[in-house]
Amino acid sequence: MLRNKNNLKYILIIISFQFINISNSQTIDIGIFNDKTVKKVFIESNAGKYIVKSDNKRIYSLKKERSLILNTTKNGISLSNMNKDFGLHNSIKIIGKKYGFFRKLFVAKKNRNHILNVKLINPEQKTRKYDNDIYVFSKKGNLQLINKVEMPNYIAGVVEAESGSKAEFEYYKNQAVICRTYAIKNSDKHKNDGFNLCDGVHCQAYKGKSTSNEKIISAVKETKDLVIVDKNDELISAVFSANCGGQTNNSEDVWISEVPYLRSVTDSFCTNQRQATWTKEISVKDWKDFLRKNSVEISDTIISDSLYFNQEKRLKNYSFNNHEIKLSTIRFGLNLRSTFFSIIPDKDKLILKGKGYGHGVGMCQEGAMNMAKKGYNFEDIIKFYYKDVKIKNLKAKLKIINFVN
Repeated sequence: MLRNKNNLKYILIIISFQFINISNSQTIDIGIFNDKTVKKVFIESNAGKYIVKSDNKRIYSLKKERSLILNTTKNGISLSNMNKDFGLHNSIKIIGKKYGFFRKLFVAKKNRNHILNVKLINPEQKTRKYDNDIYVFSKKGNLQLINKVEMPNYIAGVVEAESGSKAEFEYYKNQAVICRTYAIKNSDKHKNDGFNLCDGVHCQAYKGKSTSNEKIISAVKETKDLVIVDKNDELISAVFSANCGGQTNNSEDVWISEVPYLRSVTDSFCTNQRQATWTKEISVKDWKDFLRKNSVEISDTIISDSLYFNQEKRLKNYSFNNHEIKLSTIRFGLNLRSTFFSIIPDKDKLILKGKGYGHGVGMCQEGAMNMAKKGYNFEDIIKFYYKDVKIKNLKAKLKIINFVN
């Protein structure tokens, strides 16, 4: 028994060191453009000086008005430079404006004031600005880009990408704490890919440096090291969606597990917001075909009026003819904005009148934004959407973990 306790203490200390590494070592690795098949990319210094390295060997000094084009080839990554003063190290053999092939490259900042412009050429993508450093790997004939970014810069970028630039300060603080909690809890989500998190909705939206609103930077600073924990002092799954339609979902109604802090709450703050309602039409024939594909027996002679379905409050399943289909299955099968909808028959078609946008579990962004406008602070907002949680300083949480025995 004592041995087991010691093992537990050892495991918890390792976990605490992992949290320290993510929160205080200043960096987290984010796979950027992760949903793209990247073949060719343009990189330039927007501000500051960078050193381009491969296998710890300096290749090039990237500074203002200098740029590089990285291209994937069967031999690895090729580099070219559109400037005349290429400035390569003498030991590098230059053939025209191209040189060498590399399996990986590291574009590392040299000073504090630094911004990188990154633009995909193939596939074409608008220029994004990034803080800190960029790794580039040759992976299965494509380019894998990783932004090695300081945690506060990453959180600010996520808050901007997820929230826009016109929210209240207390909302930004709320979103910063949620995004930080998510990032630390899920820091090994892409471990097998060689980075911590991706930049898409699979993890958290991240489009690079936060540039649109200084309040976002301030909100990240003011909530430094704050995270959300449950009654057992464990980091919560800080999920959120755009608009819950007036009622959030229980976790088990969308996914599998029943989570104590992800309970359905009535939310009057989001009901008059931009994404609160939606409408979609579907033919009776297409609806019947969909039901049959999901093992529901339905006759061709069934009249449309019998397909009426009312969801005044959120339900888990749609029921017809003693069969049930999970509403989340219908949402994804028909590409609906949410599972919170009713069905109104109209001759040979059905009108789906829906509420909300997204899975509806956890924090409702438009509701939270409205709460902030009405004077609620970030702690009020968090505790409204996540039941029986606490907001703690990550360092204090680590202290608790370290002294478990």
